[in-house]
Amino acid sequence: MRLVRALVINEREDQLARAQVVRQLRALLAAEVRSHGFDPAQQFEQIATRFGPETASMLQLRNQDPVTTAAIARCLKAIEQAATLPENQ
Repeated sequence: MRLVRALVINEREDQLARAQVVRQLRALLAAEVRSHGFDPAQQFEQIATRFGPETASMLQLRNQDPVTTAAIARCLKAIEQAATLPENQ
């Protein structure tokens, strides 16, 4: 019984840790988007146009898609690249 309990507790702690990391990564993306003058809660389509649909999708709290480090890296790279483009592109 202790082994089963230990497995369940470890799994629960892993889920909590993952959820915390996802929240922090989304907060980082939201801060980056805000620094470019966009409101992540209100301007989904403008964010998708400027930074790509993956970035806009990742900022949605209801999005349950797995968040990977590769996805975060792609979003941050898209934001970085968009910062070098003129606003009308």
